[in-house]
Amino acid sequence: MPGTESTAATSADLPNSGLLRTCREAAVKTREELDQLLSSQIPGYTSEDTSLVVFGSLARGEWTSGSDLDWTYLIDGGANSDHLLIAQRIQRLLEENKAKFRPPSPTGTFGNMAFSHDIIHQIGGQNDTNRNTTQRVLKLKLINHIRDYVRLTPLEILARSMEQYEIPQSIAKELFGSYRDFLEILDDEKSRTALDDLRSEDSRTDSTFQRIRKISEVFERALDHIFFENKQIAPLTRKYGVF
Repeated sequence: MPGTESTAATSADLPNSGLLRTCREAAVKTREELDQLLSSQIPGYTSEDTSLVVFGSLARGEWTSGSDLDWTYLIDGGANSDHLLIAQRIQRLLEENKAKFRPPSPTGTFGNMAFSHDIIHQIGGQNDTNRNTTQRVLKLKLINHIRDYVRLTPLEILARSMEQYEIPQSIAKELFGSYRDFLEILDDEKSRTALDDLRSEDSRTDSTFQRIRKISEVFERALDHIFFENKQIAPLTRKYGVF
């Protein structure tokens, strides 16, 4: 109606503004630079049965100056000695360019080689089977739905859902605003260093930690409203999310 302001969030409003847009553009640029580097130094590093898969902030489209490059060289087929050599060359090349691509944490979860066969056979619990998985994914409607959503970043999916379920603009702004503020801290080297060096006994008086705590409270309040107060989502939360 003329003169009436909508109270529902729209996907065009929030995740593409300000710092969130900057982080998304930085992620696109970083992926391009990564592919250019690998293509020039390791021709054929990707093939029909191999891919470099990235995770974390780069995959989410939220790249900041403090982001790590979490990656895995994924083999979808039979293994051969070339795969290991390529994975090792990728690791060395990224180490040589660590000023641009910060290496993943030394836990061993990322920065290595993985096989799709092993990943597929770890889906679900002990009673899950390949037959069950195949039957689930062969529903055409489900495939199309998944294909549409994997093209989106998590923030885009969230924004679309908030519009679909008519989340109030005030809640959406709290959610995306607090997440933007969190990314702002991650993108600030001084703040990251302060948090890395922070001792637990000093957390109550540390200004950066207290700022993050306030941000998390706003973020949590917005999530509580979405999952427990929205008339469409709350029943699903109680039935499927609360055990």
